[in-house]
Order: sequence, then structure tokens, then C-alpha cells
Amino acid sequence: HETLLDLPMQQGAFPETDPGPLGLVSGLPEQENRKRLRKVLGQNVAFIGLTAAANENFSYSGSQMKPFFDEIIQRGLIYIDGTDNPRMPIFKKALRPDVHIADEFHRAAIRARLEQTRKIALEKGSAFLRIEAVPITLLTVIEWMKAFAPTEQNPVPEISFVPLSYYASSKKEKE
Repeated sequence: HETLLDLPMQQGAFPETDPGPLGLVSGLPEQENRKRLRKVLGQNVAFIGLTAAANENFSYSGSQMKPFFDEIIQRGLIYIDGTDNPRMPIFKKALRPDVHIADEFHRAAIRARLEQTRKIALEKGSAFLRIEAVPITLLTVIEWMKAFAPTEQNPVPEISFVPLSYYASSKKEKE
């Protein structure tokens, strides 16, 4: 298992959407946000990276997020963007999911996004799927993954699943 930490960051207008006592918040001095980041990073030693929450907006100001992103990358950690929207800004070494299932938590919508992921994987050679871990999404993804298990009739599945760290290192090699 590979563990990611959810990096608490401001979503929407503060203080209406408070990310908590360790959240990165626009308007706070950089030193205070840096102290919060280091506290989050120091709470656990068994993680490979950090993930931004869906709908967070702290990182969309590149200049505001850059020093924190640089520290995360310098520590050798993976950073996963909180959106699959290609129009949103992204840091060069950040991983952005090709498909992010972050809403519309019903089977038909989830299956449609999973099919989109399969098509991307077959076209590009790989695809990065990120899901929000809610029961219906987990159940639907498990069902979907079973469809790719090797069988006697099809010993080589159409798609294989790899750990995130492998996917991240293969992306680095391509760059």
C-alpha cells in the first residue's frame, strides 16, 4: 500500500471555508503557511506524497504555492493536483489525474468516467485515475477492475494496474 496525505488548503473564501488549523490559507504570511506545511509533513513518516483536495483554490495562485510545492518536491514526495481540468494551472512536476471522479457519485456517472479512463489508457499507453473514496465509487471501481483480471480465454488483460510510485517514476523518466 502507498499512502498519500491530504494537504489541507483553502477552498473558496476564508473564513467561510476554513481548512483547519494546519491548512494553507491565502492572506497568511508565507512563514505561517510554511510552519503549517512542515507540521503536516512531520506528523507521519509512512507516506509517498501529498494530494490536493478537489476544489481547493490555494494552489491556483502559482506564486503563492510555489515555495510550498518546491519544498514538497525537494523532499522527494509526489504531489497530486486536485483537479483534472486541463485549463487550470499546474506545476511542472505535479501529477494531474487524467480523470478525477470527485462528484456525481452514482454508478452510471462513475462508469462513464471509468470508460473515459480506459480509452485514455489505450490511446496514450497510460492513464491516471483519481477517485474520492466514497463507498459507491469504491464499489464501482472494484467491479471495473475485476473486468481486467486475466482469464483462461484472455490471459493478457487489456489494462494493467500499477502503484502510483511506479507511474510517477515513469512520468519522470519521460520528462
